[in-house]
Amino acid sequence: LVELVRGRAWARRVKALAERHRRAVLPVDLQADSFGGNLEVGQSLGFSVRPDREAFLLMVNVNAMGEATLMYPTRDFERNRVPGGQSMQIPSASSRVTVQLPEGKDIQFVFGFDQEPSLELLRPDTLDQLVQQRAGKFSFGHSEYRTWAKKAR
Repeated sequence: LVELVRGRAWARRVKALAERHRRAVLPVDLQADSFGGNLEVGQSLGFSVRPDREAFLLMVNVNAMGEATLMYPTRDFERNRVPGGQSMQIPSASSRVTVQLPEGKDIQFVFGFDQEPSLELLRPDTLDQLVQQRAGKFSFGHSEYRTWAKKAR
């Protein structure tokens, strides 16, 4: 329970910092097999983002237990600058994310940094530091969904 509270408090702090220090809103759309933001474990999903200008993208997921995971970039070629004004799929259209336990609300934070962030700051545990260092030099958006596991009858 302590870890859950700590993780959720961290997520609220990062979201507030990012909203305060962003230079623009980064539109993020959830693309899932079902609508309404309630996703069953095992379903696949993806995200569509549209940076307003060229950017280095970063996406972090905070699961229902408050645990943060880097979702993008996870491969070297994903660390490249992406063009502005165009929708981009995260992950790529050919690979989707599979919804996993724990049940509850997941939150995704998506950043479009104007300049490439240093690799050591591309970790969930240093995200608040990165946001403060890059104040006014990134766009930010977020999305949410609820995870649930189908119960056996």
